[in-house]
Amino acid sequence: MGLRSGGGGGCGGAGSTWPASLLSAAALCCLAFGLQEGGNYRWGAGGWALPAAGSALGAVFVLYRRRR
Repeated sequence: MGLRSGGGGGCGGAGSTWPASLLSAAALCCLAFGLQEGGNYRWGAGGWALPAAGSALGAVFVLYRRRR
C-alpha cells in the first residue's frame, strides 16, 4: 500500500494523478480561504498572500496537466 508514481491510475491518464490532485486542492483551498478571510486582515499583505499563492498553485497545476 502507498502512493504509486507510475501505473495507470486516475481518470484517463497514464501515470500518477496524486500530484495534480494535491496541486488543485491546495490551489482551491488557498483561493477560497484567502478570499473569505482577507477582510479580517484588511486586505494587507496577509490578506493577499493566500489568494496569490492559490493563483500560483493553480498555474503550476495547469502547466503540470499540459505536460502530461
